[in-house]
Amino acid sequence: AQGDWRQQAASILEDVAVPGDPEMIEEVASRLDSGRGEVREAAILALPKLADRGNPTIVAAVLRRLDSGFAHTRVAASRALAQIVDPNDHNAAEALAAKLAHDESTVRAAAVGAFSMALDSGTALPAIRPQLQHSRSEVRRSAVAALGSFNTCTKEVVEAVARCLLDPAGDVRSTAISLLPRLFAACGS
Repeated sequence: AQGDWRQQAASILEDVAVPGDPEMIEEVASRLDSGRGEVREAAILALPKLADRGNPTIVAAVLRRLDSGFAHTRVAASRALAQIVDPNDHNAAEALAAKLAHDESTVRAAAVGAFSMALDSGTALPAIRPQLQHSRSEVRRSAVAALGSFNTCTKEVVEAVARCLLDPAGDVRSTAISLLPRLFAACGS
């Protein structure tokens, strides 16, 4: 229902908008602070279709939405970041890593997805590593899931996942175990 019209609007926008058009970007960005949640979300999700990856103005605007008082806006911002952030953007990595500790599971899941789609593991790992020591197990589990989303075989990622196999929380250990086949495949073992 509601999601359908947003998808239709995004599809129409893709057909008529010229990527990089400053007037269109400004028009869509002006909707980021709309009082209506569905308008905010549609604007956030439209920006990646208009702006070049790494556009600092757009990345900054979307990063600010990670702190919105509305969960759907935070989730939309995480998903949009996955499409617009430069893979080596350390500020975006830090902002997303902070969302791994969010109280809402949907926000944590969106941050995990954004890590996998947007950031280089070398950029993301330093931001994720502190979350592996968080006091809440659901945050540690999200951090492990983010590690596993890279499909890369680096010593740092393998060691971080291996340490999680000893975590006191079963959900963290289970997530780490579920990543092993993917890591082995990436490592060629």
